[in-house]
Amino acid sequence: MKIQTGNSEQAPEGVHFARLLGITNMGHQPEWEWQGEMQPSSYQVELTYELVNSAMKDGRPFVISESVKASSSDKSTLFARAQVLGIDVAAFAEGEGLGNPASVTVAHKNGKARINGKAGVTGVPVGIPVAELTNPTYFFDMDKEDVDVDYFLELPEWKRERIQSALDFPETPLAKKLAERDQF
Repeated sequence: MKIQTGNSEQAPEGVHFARLLGITNMGHQPEWEWQGEMQPSSYQVELTYELVNSAMKDGRPFVISESVKASSSDKSTLFARAQVLGIDVAAFAEGEGLGNPASVTVAHKNGKARINGKAGVTGVPVGIPVAELTNPTYFFDMDKEDVDVDYFLELPEWKRERIQSALDFPETPLAKKLAERDQF
């Protein structure tokens, strides 16, 4: 499954109607530096949204992602996203909420389009229709026994590398299946 998007154009700044396109389990990511300070390792989930009312010059929709801590705390970004999408936070682990509508605020920081912080994904006003997705939804979890290795191999190289850098990656069903194919 290839998502119909490209890297050449940045989503325009502002508030966009969107739908949750994909959920990716990124695993237990190692500590990392942000604004000169080390951030502790944490379990991460990538949420991807298709901006359904915004298109690139060639007609393909803009797609934007965010990586958030996989936390059920009511103060977490993941909890806030679950509320906006009308699901329980634990449902993300099962791929629920895919296709649900939201409003996504895009800001440009350091020349890159990003979701504008914790408040960057909100609900859609009642009664306003939100266009359907162009791309098929997806859910990828390296911890599932029936993980799709072929789908993993189609991911962009940077995303494969990030998943494989997870501290818990070597014990996952995905790692075992890749090893069986001599690809890990």
